[in-house]
Amino acid sequence: RELVESKRQLEDDVDSEIEHLRRQYEEKLTTARETTLKYKGENGIMKKKYAVLQNELEAQKEEVIVLQARERELHEQIKVLEREVSLHKKEIKLRDTSIGEKEK
Repeated sequence: RELVESKRQLEDDVDSEIEHLRRQYEEKLTTARETTLKYKGENGIMKKKYAVLQNELEAQKEEVIVLQARERELHEQIKVLEREVSLHKKEIKLRDTSIGEKEK
């Protein structure tokens, strides 16, 4: 009779310990699942942000190319205008010399 009672008590203790461990591991598993879902959501957001930044980067690269081309055009235009100014200065100098000789 004592043996049966001890056996039953031992089985109850083992069942209780098993149930306790099961609850403990289920909580850990639930926490791990929630964390995984959270990271999946964050990963999705980060992927979208990355795609937006990539598009912005490409747009900015294209804008830089356009601006560099415009800069080259403006530099060429400046050179042409500087040549014209130089020619006009020479022409003015020649006319001033010519006027000066006529006045003498």
